Amino acid sequence: MAAPIKHASSEKGRKKVLKKLRKLTETLKEKHDIACEDKPSRIICVCNGGLDNNVTFEEINNLFTQYDEKCDIFMLPQKSYCYVCCSDVEVSEKAVTNLNGYKLPANGHRKMEVVLYTLFVNKVPESMYPSHDRPPGLILLEDFITQEYADQIMACVFGDHNIRSGEEAALKHRFVKHYGDTTPC
Repeated sequence: MAAPIKHASSEKGRKKVLKKLRKLTETLKEKHDIACEDKPSRIICVCNGGLDNNVTFEEINNLFTQYDEKCDIFMLPQKSYCYVCCSDVEVSEKAVTNLNGYKLPANGHRKMEVVLYTLFVNKVPESMYPSHDRPPGLILLEDFITQEYADQIMACVFGDHNIRSGEEAALKHRFVKHYGDTTPC
């Protein structure tokens, strides 16, 4: 939490970011049982960088792969935070230093800018570990259909483009009647 804040333009802005980081640390501990660390670790919790804030995987990936090509990103549905696991501590420390307080601009799927706050954590909650268990009642049948049959199904769904092109051309120049109006499509 004591990482320098590059995206605060003044001392007042720096204090505001530090206050927000303290509050986020308390909230993550109380509500989600996530313990934040003062000393750097490989795992970063990116607050406001979650799917619930309309932040995309691609946006987080573009930001963090600048520092570590091998980083893993874990985003949970209905959470306002995500996790980034870096290959080593030095890389994660550099990313936290450079991205703490970073503002993602508004875009087509997000109306307002989002300020990212980064915190070191020691471990990812167990609920995020991948499960190797199958859902109850699921039966997995290997090689249930042949490749030829799969190709036939795909041809039925997507059609043969050579046959369909004549039909599509005819539909392109049809007349459609809407509420008594006849206009070419």
